[in-house]
Parts: sequence; C-alpha cells; structure tokens
Amino acid sequence: MTSTIGYDTTFELDKFSKPRVRSQAEIIKNVVMYILFSKPGQYPDLPMIGLDIESKLYSFYDEINEEELKMDIINQCSALEIFFDSNFINFRKVMYRNKPSLLIHIETTYEDSHVHRYTNDADSIPNRFRIGITLDELDRMIYNVL
Repeated sequence: MTSTIGYDTTFELDKFSKPRVRSQAEIIKNVVMYILFSKPGQYPDLPMIGLDIESKLYSFYDEINEEELKMDIINQCSALEIFFDSNFINFRKVMYRNKPSLLIHIETTYEDSHVHRYTNDADSIPNRFRIGITLDELDRMIYNVL
C-alpha cells in the first residue's frame, strides 16, 4: 500500500541550486511535531490543532495512552492514518530518568518517497527519524530528533 502526502520544499538549495524537496518522512516528522507541540488555540487560524504534549508528560506514566495519542493525531491530520496503519509511525512510552518519556519512530521506504526522482544522491534523502520527548531535571520539556 502506497500513499503520498504531497511535496514540500525548504529554503535550502540542493546541489543543482534548486529548492531542496523534503522527503516524505521529513514531512511526516514536521506534521507530527507540529501537532504534538502546539497547544489548542495557540494559532487563531487553526484553533483546534494541537495536543500540548508537555502537559501530557506532566501526568502520571500510566495515564499516557499511546493508542489514544495516535488517534488524537489522526483526528487532527487524517492524512497520517495510512502511515500509522502501515506502521511507518510508531509511538512508545518509556520511563527515562524516572520521568515519563515518549519515543516516536518515523520511517518510510525510498520507494514511497518520490523525492528520489529529483535527485541523484539518494543517500542524502532522510527516510527515518527518531524523536525523543521527555522532561529534564527541572521538569522542562526537552526533545531530540535523530
């Protein structure tokens, strides 16, 4: 099953001095992070978008439900449903340094990303991202994207 969510460019230039086209995995990562980090009502033109993941991390570990989180994201961006169903996007909650944490794995195949048609350097196209979100010692939200 293949699906595409369209194309997006960056302000970066590729080796042909054209705008760099984002890979499908990078677009998915950006959408998921936007939904997770936004707070409902934060953007007046999108008042219902946002899950405020920071407040969810302050709750008890047992109260964080991965399936509910997936459904909340799908409700806010239905285009991601096929990627959750195909296991291209996976969530896992863990305890890290005695703090509730969320690990997100996003991976697509090069065949699913049509960007490889526009570049000769297929190795430079990111098709996998790992996102870790947790709280530090002062209970401030931190995250890392690899």
